[in-house]
Amino acid sequence: MFLVVFLLVPVLALVALVAVEAHLHRNRSLAGAAGMPAPFDRPELHGKGRNRVH
Repeated sequence: MFLVVFLLVPVLALVALVAVEAHLHRNRSLAGAAGMPAPFDRPELHGKGRNRVH
């Protein structure tokens, strides 16, 4: 049982992070196309932070 939880928790966390990031990117592109400034257009979310390599 512990092994199942140990494997499932990181996978669920990774899926949640990818879903949130895809949601932010989709909202940002829609807001940018509409000419509205996106309040969540933060550089650290888009790989320009100092802790991201790409």
